Amino acid sequence: MFKLVWGIIALIIISGIATCIFLLKYHKTKGNPIIEKVTIPIIIALTCAFLVCCAGLKLGDPVTFISGLLNINTPSPMPSQAPSTLTPTPVIYTEPTFEKRTSEKFNYTIDCPSNFVLEGGLDQDEEDDFNLTSADREATLNFTARYIDGELPDKFTIDTFRRTYGGTELYREDLLERDGWYVISTKTFDGYYHYRKCIFTNGIVRMYTFSFPTDQEDIYLTNYDYVSHIENSFIKLN
Repeated sequence: MFKLVWGIIALIIISGIATCIFLLKYHKTKGNPIIEKVTIPIIIALTCAFLVCCAGLKLGDPVTFISGLLNINTPSPMPSQAPSTLTPTPVIYTEPTFEKRTSEKFNYTIDCPSNFVLEGGLDQDEEDDFNLTSADREATLNFTARYIDGELPDKFTIDTFRRTYGGTELYREDLLERDGWYVISTKTFDGYYHYRKCIFTNGIVRMYTFSFPTDQEDIYLTNYDYVSHIENSFIKLN
């Protein structure tokens, strides 16, 4: 490959020398002092270049050879470095804690998330009704308990839950007639999950509704199943 390059350079030089000699010998330009002053130095320079070319044929790479003649220091390539890989900091998941709320008056117990705060402060009766909210005020746990006579009031029925929240019914288990309880859940069009459990026995009705946005499903369902925990913890004492 390098010999081919040197050969092409040599042909170009020889062509230049031949052209200059032709101008010196051609009858129309022969004896012209301007032609002689220009072509003779060119012939000398091209002859030197031809000799260099002949030497280069033995040395190989023309770029390296010419750089050496001109004393050009070509920079050596920098050693390539492997891209540094940053190890991502692992996310440490802490299992949530729950606070047990128990009422002798209404005969129930339920686990509530410890990081939920009481909405409305001390104005609420924590046995009859309480509303808890998450720190970002997106998730809520609302509880109601009542003494009643006769049938279940409309406020506590499944139909009222459906009218209140609507949306798509995800799950329902109605054992109210046999065991005195039901559970139901929906996903509403405003982007929320709503879960309810109601226990109705011995003239007392107890009910909670747990709601949170669908974009926090990883918090309340995936990372830890708050829904099942709260539902399983909500029972009558005896």
